[in-house]
Amino acid sequence: MNKKKFLSEVQDKLINIFNASKEGYKVPEVQRYRLEGFIHAGVFMKLVSNVEIQALMNETHLSIFNMTIEERKLKKGAAWNDESIDYSQYDMPTFER
Repeated sequence: MNKKKFLSEVQDKLINIFNASKEGYKVPEVQRYRLEGFIHAGVFMKLVSNVEIQALMNETHLSIFNMTIEERKLKKGAAWNDESIDYSQYDMPTFER
């Protein structure tokens, strides 16, 4: 396998995972782990470097989500604000409520 073919395959797998995530589907862990293993094998065989993979991942993510991975992490983290939820009603046992 050559470098160009390897990077193309990684990008195809990233596109599938990112598109599923964008559409609201939870990507099965096995699919993510297979991709991680595939990437690790490519780095191990010196087909690509970690820097090249990271750049490809960022580029693919940007093309699908129109934001960087870091921007999406910040946005996703801001979407869940647990400080605004009042859980005090659950302090009392159920049979007393």
